[in-house]
Amino acid sequence: MSQRPLELHITLDGQPVHAATAVADQGPPWVVTITTSLPDQALELSSTYVGRRGTPTHIVRVALAPGRQITTSTDERPQGALPVTHAREHLLHDHLAALHTHAATHHAGALAANVDDATVAAVALA
Repeated sequence: MSQRPLELHITLDGQPVHAATAVADQGPPWVVTITTSLPDQALELSSTYVGRRGTPTHIVRVALAPGRQITTSTDERPQGALPVTHAREHLLHDHLAALHTHAATHHAGALAANVDDATVAAVALA
């Protein structure tokens, strides 16, 4: 498993927060996990994407919230809608959208993330 940190600048309600994000290739090129933790808010989200060309993409999310509440969810996207083996910046944007919802659900505030070209490049296959 190859794990790389991603340089994201995350804010809640316009204020910078301490956050750590990493992308991990889980072996074959069609499995990738993106994890973001916001320790001061006791929030974490991991999104694992599985898919190959010609197949739908399956998503498994594990979310942690204040009080150590842990939830899991699954989703599926149609073939080509969220590619795993290429154009992985779409995975990052999907993960951040889910993180935005997770933060709002747990009253942490309005989340925003700055995604620059270097971050997009870091999500690509190593």
